[in-house]
Amino acid sequence: MARFLLSTLPAAGCVAHAQVLAAALVSRGHEVVWHTGGERAELVASVGARFEPFREAASYEDLPPVADAGERGFTAVNTMMRRLVVDRAAGQLADYRRILARFPADVVISDGHCLGARLLHELGGPPWAVLNESALVGACPDDPPFATGRVPTRVAERMRNRAVNWTMRRVMLHPLSKAYRELRRGVGLSEGGGTAFDALRSPFLHLQPTSPAFEYPRRHLPPQIHLIGPMVPPQPPGFRPPAWWHELRQAPSVVHVTQGTTATRTSDLVGPAIEALAGHDGLVVVTVAGAEPPPGLPDNVRFSRYIPYQALLPHVDVMVTNAGYSGVHLALANGVPMVAAGTQGDHREICARIEWSGVGVWLRQSRPDRIAAAVARVLDDPAYRNNARRIQRDFARQDAGRNAAALLERLAATGKPVLGCRVRSHHD
Repeated sequence: MARFLLSTLPAAGCVAHAQVLAAALVSRGHEVVWHTGGERAELVASVGARFEPFREAASYEDLPPVADAGERGFTAVNTMMRRLVVDRAAGQLADYRRILARFPADVVISDGHCLGARLLHELGGPPWAVLNESALVGACPDDPPFATGRVPTRVAERMRNRAVNWTMRRVMLHPLSKAYRELRRGVGLSEGGGTAFDALRSPFLHLQPTSPAFEYPRRHLPPQIHLIGPMVPPQPPGFRPPAWWHELRQAPSVVHVTQGTTATRTSDLVGPAIEALAGHDGLVVVTVAGAEPPPGLPDNVRFSRYIPYQALLPHVDVMVTNAGYSGVHLALANGVPMVAAGTQGDHREICARIEWSGVGVWLRQSRPDRIAAAVARVLDDPAYRNNARRIQRDFARQDAGRNAAALLERLAATGKPVLGCRVRSHHD
C-alpha cells in the first residue's frame, strides 16, 4: 500500500479527472489525501479519499488569473500566467508541508498548473506526478507555439516553431520567468530550474488523460509523458431531470450549447448560438453555469444552469462548445461530434484537435451565420459522426484510472521516473 497526496484546483475539469484517479487508487488499497477547495469536500469523501482543504493555497476565486485593467498582448499574458502558476506556489508549498507532517506521502500528484509540488521536491520532498487537465502543448521543442492552434507538420515549420518557442519563453514571457526566479529565491532555492513552463512538467511522470486517437503524433515525446485514456467520471448522484426531459427522445435532432462551467459571458457563444439555431428543426439545450435564461428564448430552446454531461450527451447529435478539455473528451466518449469556438487558454489547441481528428468544425468566429452553417454541416455529413464514434470506440478500450494507478504505483515503489512503458488496459 502506498500513500498519495493529490492536489487540484476545485475547478470542474481538474476535479473530474482527479475523481476518477482517486477512486482508482483507493480501490487498489492505497491511502489518498485530496487537497482541494472546501466546496469539494463531499465529492472527496464519496471516492474514499481524505479531504484536506486549501488554507494557504489560493483557489480561482481567491486569486483570479486575470490581467490588470488596460493590459494587452504579452503584458496581459504574463500577468495572467503569473497569477495562475507563480503566485499560488508558495501557498501550495505551505499546505503540502503541513499535510506531509501528518501524512508522509510517497508521491504528490498535482494538476497541470501547480508549481508547489516541484518546489517541495527540490526542498527534499517526495517525487511528484502531474495529472494534466488541459491540452498537451509544449511537450516537444518543435511543437507549435501555445494558443496558435497550429498542427505539427513539416520539417521547416518544426524548425520555425523551435525558434518561436524559444523567443516566446525567454523574451516575450521574461516577466513570468523573472517572477518564477524570485519565487525560487523566496523559498530558499537557486534561481535555476528553467522557465515556469519547464517547471510545470514533472520529470518523474506526466499523466495525459487522452489517447493517440485525439492527440497529435510526436517524434520525440518525452518518455515520462503517458497518454492514459480519457478520465470519464460517473454521473453525479441525485440528478433530477427537468420537466422537458422526455422531449429529448421525441426531437428529430438535439443540439447542446455550452460554455463550460467557468465562462458565463453569454455574448461569447451562447447568445450567438441561440440566435443561429432559433429556426433549427430540433431541440436546442443550452447550459450556462450560474446564469439566468435570457428573455425571449425561441420555442425550440431549453435553458438550464447545469445538466450533467453524462446524463445529457447520450441524447445529443451535435455539441456547440467553447472546447473545454474535459467536456470535449466526454462528448467523444459518447460519440458526439462538435462545433467548437473557444478562444481562452488552451481552447484553440483543443479546437485544432477537433478539426484535425475530423470530429467537428472549428469556428474562428462565433457569428450566428457561421454557427448555423457549421451545425447544419455536422448534422448532414456522416463523416463527423463516424469519426466521433471511431474515437468513442478507442476511448472505450482504455481504462484511464487503472492505467494511471499502475504508473503511480511504479513511481511510489521506485522513486524514479516512469519512462516509456505502455500500461495495458484490461480491454487489451
